[in-house]
Amino acid sequence: MKKCLILFVLMVLVLGWGFPNIAPAQKLTLQLWSPMASEYTRPIVDKIVERWNKLNPDVQVVHTPVSAQMADKFKVAVAAKNAPDIIMGGITAFYDPAGKPRAEIEKECPFVYIDKYLNKKYMSEFYDDGWIQQEARYEGYIGIPVEMIAEVMFYNKDLFKLAGLNPEVPPKTIDQFHRYIARITEVAVKKGVEKYGYIFEAKNPSEVAFLVNFAGPLAGHLMPTGYRNKNGEYVLTMADSRNLDGLEKLYRIPYEKKWTPKVLGYDYMNARAAFGQGLVGFYRIGAYMMLVYNRQYPNLNYGICDLPRITPDGTYVAGGTANWLLITKKEFGGHPEEAIKFAMFFANAQNQATLAIEAGKAVPNKLAYKSPDMPKYLLNVKKILDTRMKEQENWKEKQIAAYPDVEVVKKSGIKMVMDSVPTAIAGGQIINIAGGLMQSYLEGKISGKDMLLQIEKEWADILRREGLKVNEASIGWDVPKPVK
Repeated sequence: MKKCLILFVLMVLVLGWGFPNIAPAQKLTLQLWSPMASEYTRPIVDKIVERWNKLNPDVQVVHTPVSAQMADKFKVAVAAKNAPDIIMGGITAFYDPAGKPRAEIEKECPFVYIDKYLNKKYMSEFYDDGWIQQEARYEGYIGIPVEMIAEVMFYNKDLFKLAGLNPEVPPKTIDQFHRYIARITEVAVKKGVEKYGYIFEAKNPSEVAFLVNFAGPLAGHLMPTGYRNKNGEYVLTMADSRNLDGLEKLYRIPYEKKWTPKVLGYDYMNARAAFGQGLVGFYRIGAYMMLVYNRQYPNLNYGICDLPRITPDGTYVAGGTANWLLITKKEFGGHPEEAIKFAMFFANAQNQATLAIEAGKAVPNKLAYKSPDMPKYLLNVKKILDTRMKEQENWKEKQIAAYPDVEVVKKSGIKMVMDSVPTAIAGGQIINIAGGLMQSYLEGKISGKDMLLQIEKEWADILRREGLKVNEASIGWDVPKPVK
């Protein structure tokens, strides 16, 4: 009997009878694209990826830094159905969901909604604002936040001392700010050195266009660009005296008074280097630049402070996030189920603390700041963010009071004003238009009022060409009414 059984097994093995062909399980490789390509940031992302790979031998992640033209490269990969599984960036760089219902976004967007994976306990670790904006604008979660927007003002303490200013007491209002930068420039001129009070980059259209949007919140403008009303029309609020007030005080006056260097000659890289070399007193940029300054310019003696308030009730409340982990749909080459698990791992408190401490990033995971190794400068940044978050709710209520026709999204007790008009339409054409007009304004070729009126008209034309409704009565110069 035993001989027969042995013979039968041998026949099965030789002839392949009876048993299914069981192949060994294959490892899955997920592709992660991120903009973190510098010598300061890439190793930190690689470290987090390595942690994942050690814990998950069957699902490995490969990190590919893509520092230039990521959106264009991603679109090509989507067309070829060979897109990376995970993208780190802002969704509007790859797809513009502004003003669209969820059903339309789900159909068009290359990324998946991940609502069902995110429980309340997981979400509670994050700054509310980053989640609220995503929830309201897209009617659900499209990504997981990994880096906070943290625009702050850097200032040179040595130049403060040179100008007889207290390096531990930075300015809080725009008038104080003007006095500081005027004094730094004046003393530098007397001493025969080429140093300036203030610098901002404004060399190419995208940089200049950002300046236009940035000035609004600081000047107390509730909706610097425009919003969609309850009738589905876009109401334009660009040509407003509050916007002009912010632009004049943040850019035009310092430029005209020669408190800045030749601004149009400085792009982002040159401007940040000028501050690092100790040539300017103030420079506004993201908090992440501290790590670069610490390593590239070890002798730079600097501090950070919040942005100057242009009006008593003005503030800079935008919190949100700069970068999200976005998960590619399966039909374009992604593996969403596994990619979402990695994204949640990347955004947990431990890994967010690593990103903050080692890459100098302001992160949205509040628990990450409890790390005993968190540097003082990032805790200072968190204080600034905390203040802005507290002001966010009051800001929203003022928006609703000022614009009673505004469309408000309500979901799960969350209320958010739809306070933006789409900028990515027509290939971002409005960015080039606004940038060119802003340059002419800084050079004194056109007035600020004419600049804003022209931008608003151009924006209306672009919206119409895209088949979107525009509230015609909103086009033209506005004088704001006080909002309590």
